[in-house]
Amino acid sequence: MSNPLFLTDLAEMKTELRLSGVPASGEDANVILEDVLLQVRTGFYRRLGTTRVGQIVMFPTNYTNPTTNDELLRALAKTVEVKWTWCLLGERLPQLWMDDSGGAWQAYNEQGTFRKLSLREREDQCKRYKTEIEEAMQILSGEETLGAETGINCGTFGSEIDPRPQLMDTVFPPCGEDATLFP
Repeated sequence: MSNPLFLTDLAEMKTELRLSGVPASGEDANVILEDVLLQVRTGFYRRLGTTRVGQIVMFPTNYTNPTTNDELLRALAKTVEVKWTWCLLGERLPQLWMDDSGGAWQAYNEQGTFRKLSLREREDQCKRYKTEIEEAMQILSGEETLGAETGINCGTFGSEIDPRPQLMDTVFPPCGEDATLFP
């Protein structure tokens, strides 16, 4: 069983991902979650190395009010782990619920993580998370220090989805073998 690196246990990760309704045993979602956690764990080790990951794991845990540099780095590592897990689950977990032939709507609606997100919205969110993850990994690796970031983030207000039809869009619902059960 793969546990998160920077969270207390699997139950805490499920809560962070809004998957706490998934039972502890016998569910395919748990198998997928554990596989994704293993991918994230190995990703941290590949990117930061065993020594640096070991150092961050040993930093004090104070997620409610981190104030020291070590506590802030540990909290940053936790948020990276949650966002990275979310992105990887976004590629695999919704299909689990959508492929269910009996009670697909009920199973899908019981999981809060990706509910009511279109594919485009999920991809846009994952793209934003990947940018944040990359910036955070530079800090966690020691390439940059907290407070000395060289980038600047900015945003705009309004819809991120272009309301104009895109090339090859259609007003007709999908059909055939490429169709999904849910929009």
